Amino acid sequence: MTATGAPAPTISQSGTLPTGVTFNAGTGVLSGTPTQAGTFSSITFTAANGTLPDATQSFTLTVTKGSQATVTVTAPSSATYGQTGLTATASGGSGGGAYGYSAGSSTACSVDASTGAITITDASGTCAITATRAADDDYDVSSPSAPANVTVG
Repeated sequence: MTATGAPAPTISQSGTLPTGVTFNAGTGVLSGTPTQAGTFSSITFTAANGTLPDATQSFTLTVTKGSQATVTVTAPSSATYGQTGLTATASGGSGGGAYGYSAGSSTACSVDASTGAITITDASGTCAITATRAADDDYDVSSPSAPANVTVG
């Protein structure tokens, strides 16, 4: 923010800024990295120099959801038909959204979308499992992970 006048005005800010964002009255600069998405209305800047009226300007600041960090998934590298107790595990991403799992078009296995439990459905083949992390208040849904390949045979 800049303001000119004689005498030189000071600038102040009122209203709630997003967490992680600050206003420096000395430089007139909003800076920082917001840590939450949302619409922040009624942010007002006032320029005052002792000569009335003060100059005011109100703004609405909209912070969109962020992109998530990369999600990774791990799974056993091999399995046999009928084997039980196999699980895919996801990590990474951002925020607090739940992980989701997919075996895509794989015919050698299926995977429980919410738990990552793997069921071997064929005596041979490859199962490619990916994971995503759901959106939350601050982050969009993640991109699918690179696949973890399970060789069945």
